[in-house]
Amino acid sequence: MKTPIRNGSRPRPRDVDNFKSSPKRSLTAKKLRKRAESVAQAGVARFSESSNTMSNQDTLAMIHDLRVHQIELEMQNDSLLVSQQKLQTSEERYFKLYNLAPVGYCTLNPKGLVLQANLTTSLLLGIDGSRLRQQPLARFFYDKDKDNFYRFCHKIQEDKIIINAPLVCVMKMHDAKGNIFWANVVGAYAENNNGDVEIRLVITNVTEHQNDIEEIRRLAFFDHLTGLPNRRLLVDRLEHALITTERTGLFAALMFLDLDHFKTLNDTLGHAMGDLLLKAVSDRLQSSLREGDSLARLGGDEFVVLLENLSGCARLAAKQTEMVANKILGQLNEEYHLNNTTYHITASLGIVMFTKGHLSIEDLLKNTDVAMYQAKAAGRNTARFFDPAMQAAVEQRTRLEKDLRHGLSKNQFILYYQIQTNIEAEVVGAEALIRWLHPQRGLILPASFIPLAEETHVILGLGQWVLEAACAQLATWSKHPKMKHWSLSVNVSALQFSQESFVDSVVNALQHSAAKPELLKLELTESMLVTDVVGLIKKMRAIKSLGVSFSLDDFGTGYSSLSYLKRLPLDQLKIDQSFVREVTSDENDAVICQTIVALGHSLGLNVIAEGVENVEQYQFLMAVGCDQFQGNYFSRPVTSGLLPAPKLMTKLQ
Repeated sequence: MKTPIRNGSRPRPRDVDNFKSSPKRSLTAKKLRKRAESVAQAGVARFSESSNTMSNQDTLAMIHDLRVHQIELEMQNDSLLVSQQKLQTSEERYFKLYNLAPVGYCTLNPKGLVLQANLTTSLLLGIDGSRLRQQPLARFFYDKDKDNFYRFCHKIQEDKIIINAPLVCVMKMHDAKGNIFWANVVGAYAENNNGDVEIRLVITNVTEHQNDIEEIRRLAFFDHLTGLPNRRLLVDRLEHALITTERTGLFAALMFLDLDHFKTLNDTLGHAMGDLLLKAVSDRLQSSLREGDSLARLGGDEFVVLLENLSGCARLAAKQTEMVANKILGQLNEEYHLNNTTYHITASLGIVMFTKGHLSIEDLLKNTDVAMYQAKAAGRNTARFFDPAMQAAVEQRTRLEKDLRHGLSKNQFILYYQIQTNIEAEVVGAEALIRWLHPQRGLILPASFIPLAEETHVILGLGQWVLEAACAQLATWSKHPKMKHWSLSVNVSALQFSQESFVDSVVNALQHSAAKPELLKLELTESMLVTDVVGLIKKMRAIKSLGVSFSLDDFGTGYSSLSYLKRLPLDQLKIDQSFVREVTSDENDAVICQTIVALGHSLGLNVIAEGVENVEQYQFLMAVGCDQFQGNYFSRPVTSGLLPAPKLMTKLQ
């Protein structure tokens, strides 16, 4: 007969004793083992007491029961061992996942001391896990984020009712060696088995992602060259300034700054030097401002300064602003040393004062722009405050631009013609001069709207209309026996001529009107010779191949180079009226006119003088050999129906 299993009679595997299970599970296994042993001992005791009185048959039954019970205990013991082995495997897997997770896991007590941390947390913070325990995690947060972290933990405990609703925050941390990194911290409230409060955190290094965000923000809100805020960020700060002035009643000021003749530096020294100058200007501007003031670069050589928290008194606020403006101008006036090159540049400043009211950001920027141009008109290197008179001029300009576009679409423009004569007082042609028949303002001369048309690019449509109308007039004159040989001069703007389609537009105007190309003369200005002379010559030759001729208008007032002049396919030089006006009283003007005539003839060009107002001027120009003449002495500009007779015999008397 087999004896019952007693306590310790069956050896247990070594790994059972060494198994790292939870205290609760270990307690359950011990209870099961004790219960099995007590049952076996009770059976032996009953058997010993009753063995003397039991029959042989009862004894065999008892032995059978004991054997069955022993088998059941062995099976339970085997099952327990399997469960313990599975639990150990599961817990080992959990510890590996916990320690080797790509994010940091750690548990804190309510005071913020570390209770438990995985291996990733130790690696992030550069400190061994055993040394990390009972350390305040806040010591690893950077500067002001220490306070943010304490508030974060307090908020987690404050919202403990909302279990499973973690808080998320991005803060700066540093490791034990002081290396800084951005961390995404997720925190949740928890309670352990003993009911103690715990703060469970998940920490992820998001430095690369945060740097990407910062780079995107920098590109979106900051100028790439100077690092200054750009227009978008300036608008945001202006919105804040408008709210502040509304609340405090204090004045603020907006300055628009434009460098004088910056384009000259770019054209002469190159864009690389221009960039160096812009950086130097940026540095000087920042050093000129008070703490709390804002500086932005809008692009090119345009900067904006925002001054806040000025006096509540308009006079004192203006004085404060003027002091800053003078300091800026003084700083910018000092010499710049750029790559061993000394350079000097000035600036023009436009200023707008504002306080609580209803000015929009668009109005503020527009008004500073107007004031800045007023500073340039005053001689540059100065500052000007915006005033209502400027505003009236701006509004008038806006209305004029609107009317100009409307007038072009409604065909409100007409051509006047001023005749051109030769030395025999014969009319050889005319110049087409545009006039605007405004429905309210009447006849408007070109000086009042052509500059605006050029600035707003309306000149493109207007210039094309003039070209087509002039060609149509040539076609009409070709049917008149005494006018069919007249030429017609048409002024072409630099913007119009620079268009790639300009050659085609000339071809189309000639074809649609059936005008003779050799009677069309295009007048160019010297200002067009400043840039892209090669492209200019190429277009001129293409047009000249059609039979069209060219005249250089306002000659002597610009900066054309004689080396370029001899390369241009010109047919005529036009002496500007500013030299003709005092040709009989100013010796210098007389010499200039004589020189232009001689130069033109030496180049094989015809020379015409405009602005001839009296007989004395006419006789002098005749004497120096001028070929043709134009001016009020012969005829004022008139409509085509009022043109004078082809032969002006009275002018020779």
